[in-house]
Amino acid sequence: MEGLIVEKAGLLDTIQDQGRSGFQASGIVVSGAMDSFSYQIGNILVGNKPTSPALEITLVGPRLYFSQPTYIAITGANLSPMLNGQTIPMWQAVAVREGDILTFGRAVAGCRSYLASMEDLMYLTYFKAAPLMSKEK
Repeated sequence: MEGLIVEKAGLLDTIQDQGRSGFQASGIVVSGAMDSFSYQIGNILVGNKPTSPALEITLVGPRLYFSQPTYIAITGANLSPMLNGQTIPMWQAVAVREGDILTFGRAVAGCRSYLASMEDLMYLTYFKAAPLMSKEK
């Protein structure tokens, strides 16, 4: 989504999808959203395919500025989402206007939340998928 600007990154924010299979023999892991149910429901709530990419937010959320209107859904862990400083509901589509700012407060329950948007998040696909896997040691 071109209208989403990250003003401040969270602890670990990654774009995830359903992952990819069939490449393990080449050393590429399946990856994908940690909570596939929450990830898919978020996409369905905003009218996307269940397998569309979404932002996976871990424990401490980002500060996001919307430069165009859209609908979003936040599912998974309750990280106290707020739009313009006001608490917003989870597990339902929420209208976002141009100039709105989405932030997250303290983690109430769980550790991974998902932000799905009616507009596609900008992402690249490699090996038929969009997820990012963190470098392991």
